[in-house]
Formats: sequence, structure tokens, C-alpha cells
Amino acid sequence: MYASSEEVDVQEPLFFLLCLASERPYHPRPQAASWLHLHLGHERRHLLHAALEGVAFGRRLALEALSERKEGDQLLAADGGSLHSSWQQMLADILRRELWTVAEKDTAVRGASLLVGLAAGD
Repeated sequence: MYASSEEVDVQEPLFFLLCLASERPYHPRPQAASWLHLHLGHERRHLLHAALEGVAFGRRLALEALSERKEGDQLLAADGGSLHSSWQQMLADILRRELWTVAEKDTAVRGASLLVGLAAGD
């Protein structure tokens, strides 16, 4: 018999290991992906939170692999989900850095256009 959501202890932390493809070469197991401690009582919000944490910890691994900066450095986030205050706070906490955001939309497109113009000599 399956347990109902009331019978399942969802207090145990849910983790998502975000290594779905080999795009994470700095990770010791770049093709390992899994949910840890997943129960029938977990809801969509639990899965979303765990997935976002997985993304944030993936960024932390990348930052540590690319940088020898001390904790406390500032980072700039732009576009997409970085404009959501809860995501900003989660990233700042996990990265252990002050996070600044750009309030304007489509900054990635603007940056790409600027780089194309510079490469073309305009």
C-alpha cells in the first residue's frame, strides 16, 4: 500500500543533483543526476526549490573552479530568473557573495549585440 502525503515525512531535505549532461566538466561525476530523499509527500514546490538549489550549487562549483576570489566578492546577475527576489536571495546565500542585479530586461541580447558590433569594428 502506498503512503498518503500525510503519512510521509517531508521534513527530510530533498536534494537535486544537477548534472544532466556533460556540460559540467569541473564536477567529479559530470553525468550523474538524481533526486535524493524524494517521497510521495513532496509537492511541486519542494521539487522546484530543490531544483533551484541544485542550480545554485552548480553555479557555486563553477565559480569556485574559475575563481580564486575570497568569499564576500560582489557578483552581477542579469536577465531571466535573476530578477526574482527569492532566487536572488537563494543565490546570494549559496554563493556566499553579495549579489547585484541589473533592472533592465534583455541584457544578454544587448551584450551579444555589443560584442558583435565590436568584433565587426563598428
